[in-house]
Amino acid sequence: MAFRKLKLFEIFDETSNFLANDIIEVDKSKVNEVFSTLYSPGLSYQGIFAFGIRDFVHVTDSVFELFGEDAATFNIESLLDRIHPDDVEYFLKVKKITAYFFFKFIDKELITEYKLSFQFRMKNAKGEYRQILHQAAPLALDADMNLSSVLISQSDITHITTENKYRFSFISIKGDYSYYNLKSISDLSVMAKARVNLLSDRELEILRYLSSGLSTTEVADALLISPTTVRTHRNNILKKTSFKTISQAIAYFIREGLI
Repeated sequence: MAFRKLKLFEIFDETSNFLANDIIEVDKSKVNEVFSTLYSPGLSYQGIFAFGIRDFVHVTDSVFELFGEDAATFNIESLLDRIHPDDVEYFLKVKKITAYFFFKFIDKELITEYKLSFQFRMKNAKGEYRQILHQAAPLALDADMNLSSVLISQSDITHITTENKYRFSFISIKGDYSYYNLKSISDLSVMAKARVNLLSDRELEILRYLSSGLSTTEVADALLISPTTVRTHRNNILKKTSFKTISQAIAYFIREGLI
């Protein structure tokens, strides 16, 4: 709908001094590096959004499986039009807060070290509204440190949860301080890290790897630690959260928007 696009572009206009006008070519290795910080717990697609044209410059073919639209024609309007009417205001609110976080709350040097994670409902290829995990990570900055593009990943997580707690997180992809489970812009002022303090940063990192479907041995190889150490962290996660299985813990942290 034109109204949704207009409201989103108003947010871009308000932060135009921080957005690049030119499209910067992003090295494939950089895309892969950023992509590795995202995870897809269900049917998903990825796209690169460029602020210079305010639209996608690339979308993976898997968007057809999720939304029944061709990657070559899928654009920002396609995304906006599929959002549940009751979630549009929330989507725009989070985008406005995201602009504040990246351009006013953190230092420019840290822009490419965080990702946004939140959930809302979108209409799939069958016309059914599904719970979608939306992740967005800055990809490239221009010479003036203005944001040129972001990597967006959307995954259907209806098989995990249909409940939206309307919270969002700004997660460090470098393992530094993260801002979890936020409800409003005021939460940033107190550097909210609600409930995530149950686990250490290392335990959260391992939980994210496990949520991507990696085995204990594969996680150990990725982190250059022993499988025994990974198993110890798994056991500690279960003890701290009181879950019986690691799958229950993963589902909980996804529902809460903490990973």
